[in-house]
Amino acid sequence: MEYFVAIEDDRQGPFTEETIREKAKAGIVGPDNFTWNDTMDDWEPLSKVFPQMKFATKKQAPPLPVGGGSPKSSGPLYAIAERFWDGVMDKLEFLFSPKFFDKLAGIFVKAGYWALPIGTLLSILFGIIAAVKMESISVLISFGFGYAILLSILNYSVLKTIPALEKLIDDTETRLGSPAFPHCLSLVAFIGGFGMFVGGLFGAIKGETFIPLIIGAVFLFFGIQWVTFCRHPEMLNVKTGETVTPGEELLGLISFLFKSWLKVLPIYFGLFISLVVLAQMFGLINMMGGKGEGTALFAICTFALAGVASIPLLTYFMFLCLYFIIDLISAILALLRIQKSVEKSQPNQN
Repeated sequence: MEYFVAIEDDRQGPFTEETIREKAKAGIVGPDNFTWNDTMDDWEPLSKVFPQMKFATKKQAPPLPVGGGSPKSSGPLYAIAERFWDGVMDKLEFLFSPKFFDKLAGIFVKAGYWALPIGTLLSILFGIIAAVKMESISVLISFGFGYAILLSILNYSVLKTIPALEKLIDDTETRLGSPAFPHCLSLVAFIGGFGMFVGGLFGAIKGETFIPLIIGAVFLFFGIQWVTFCRHPEMLNVKTGETVTPGEELLGLISFLFKSWLKVLPIYFGLFISLVVLAQMFGLINMMGGKGEGTALFAICTFALAGVASIPLLTYFMFLCLYFIIDLISAILALLRIQKSVEKSQPNQN
């Protein structure tokens, strides 16, 4: 069983019980450090979860000098930006909840699952209407049933691939020596998304249209999702605080970024598939009303629908190729590390 441990206000892990015992002996964690895993309702002190665990005896800190103040609230003046942004992100933690993300992803995925069959039926309806107007059965066969068969195949691949993407994340462990990069990326993602939202708000007011505001809201929404991954890397099966080489750290960062895309892909899929099907409906209504642009809009949306529906399968294949390269490089780094340790252990032959 593995546990997350709070070390210096940062959640690290998950670690096995044996690893935690090693950290306790080394003085890295103490009895007052909190720990948690998915079998527990809340964070508990290590001394309560592991009552038999032995901790290193820490030297009693001397009294603070006169006017010393609280180390956590003061600190050097040059670190004021770090303390400020850490405080801001901690206050907004309710926005970056893994449970909220999982519920949201479930809603969008189900929307996408339903939208694809609806788009398939609309393609058949489009083929029937076009065949009647053009008095050609070939239109019904090619554009109606042909696209319907293609979309049904893509629908099948989506239903198989999206759960497989989640399993890939669970089966591929990523190790990072420090959470520094995810923390920095979370701040950039949040400020960027918030800045786009504010810019969209001003653009909507100035241009008297809601389109800039909608675009800004979408950027803010996706920025929040990326912040959630950065602040909760365990969602991506990423362990921080591990002992890694610089090469392994780089591979870990690449893996972290790609797994972030894998994790958020179902939301992108559900959102865009739903929007495309709505546009399909709009084009079909215009076509039935005798408007020529409705036919072109429907055809474009049908091509877009097929393109978006193929993204999960393509992403699955890309992830396999990427991890083949990562595993290959990791194996080379491991061999070099073993070779170096063997050379150090051999006596000098001079």
